[in-house]
Amino acid sequence: MFKQVRYILLTAQRDFLFFALAICVLAAVALSMFLGTNTVTEQSETAMVFAASVVRGVLILGLTIFTAFSISRFFENREIDLMLVRPVSRAKFVLSFWIGFSMIALLFVVFSSIILYLFSTPNLEGFLFWSTSLLLETMIVLALTMAAALILRSAVSAVLLSLAFYILARLSGFILMIVTKPGPETIQNKIFMGVSSVIPRLDFFAKTEWLVYGVSNGTDVIHYMLQAVVFIALLLAIAIYDFQRKEF
Repeated sequence: MFKQVRYILLTAQRDFLFFALAICVLAAVALSMFLGTNTVTEQSETAMVFAASVVRGVLILGLTIFTAFSISRFFENREIDLMLVRPVSRAKFVLSFWIGFSMIALLFVVFSSIILYLFSTPNLEGFLFWSTSLLLETMIVLALTMAAALILRSAVSAVLLSLAFYILARLSGFILMIVTKPGPETIQNKIFMGVSSVIPRLDFFAKTEWLVYGVSNGTDVIHYMLQAVVFIALLLAIAIYDFQRKEF
């Protein structure tokens, strides 16, 4: 398993992911801080919230694209076949890939958190919970992207599906607020309620308000931790089940 994890890290280094994504994070923080200083009031708070939101988007987009295209290239270059020659189960194979991608996510979350902390003065408790939830959020998206890439075998389709799912999960709280408002219950409301029951509530993750005011509601922390455990396990189980059924 360690060799597969190391191979993922070497792949990221070969593709200049560390350099390219680090530059994007720095540019995002610098641009956000510049735009935040143009506000009339609470300039530092506005810049910090804007920077945190942009950094989250950059990390999700960059890691999703890298994961999907890396897995697609492994299949195209028959690298998967060579890896499966080793005496390792397919379940451990999928887990090792996810651990490798998650380690990359951990490095970038730590890097982004340090940069954000140096350029702003966030609430320390809220900053720690924000960073932790951002890591768990990226790990969920990585598990989703891996499952999509293994099932679809098309990098573009996997990226589009993962990003669409991510946007829907991010907006799930807003959608639920709309469909649960007082009024007649329609078929659209029932559809949205059904969809919301099978997707994670990513609006509980990496709330930018934590950076300014801290964590005022402890149930938010419990919600994102429980959802991370449940949905990561579910998505990895789907990926393992599909990968075990494939013939090479």
